[in-house]
Amino acid sequence: MFTSHSQAKEFQIRFQLTNLSKGDQTILDYFGNVRSLVDSLTATGNIPPNKEVVTYLLNGLGLSYEAFITSVTTRVDSLSSNELYQLLLIHESRFSHQTRSSISSFEPSVNFSTFGNRDQHGRANFRGGRQGRGWGRSFSNNRGGQTDGESAPHRAHA
Repeated sequence: MFTSHSQAKEFQIRFQLTNLSKGDQTILDYFGNVRSLVDSLTATGNIPPNKEVVTYLLNGLGLSYEAFITSVTTRVDSLSSNELYQLLLIHESRFSHQTRSSISSFEPSVNFSTFGNRDQHGRANFRGGRQGRGWGRSFSNNRGGQTDGESAPHRAHA
């Protein structure tokens, strides 16, 4: 009875390890979850080899870690789960830094594009159509009508 219960527990833990995903967790939390399941598996009397633990860790990382996974799996020398953990922390830190840097460098261009197509006085610069030959009054002289200069905002005719 104990043996069948132990085998069922082992199967359940291995299933959880196989299907565990990092998702939005930090590396610290993700590694903690994997380590907890590995400790539970060890408690059943089945100590998983280091390569198996590394495989579980890499399996749940997701697409954003694809280049990292490739670099780890193509190494000549094997990697312990603790060494992998350290590399993942470094990778997460660099990724976080790059994300913050790209967001902060992107913000000014968003503000700039929001106010695009305006001249130095804040007036809209319309392309196409009449290109400066307005229907309104000219600011450069007092005669009104159509001119080649800057024109007042468009007003509807009655």
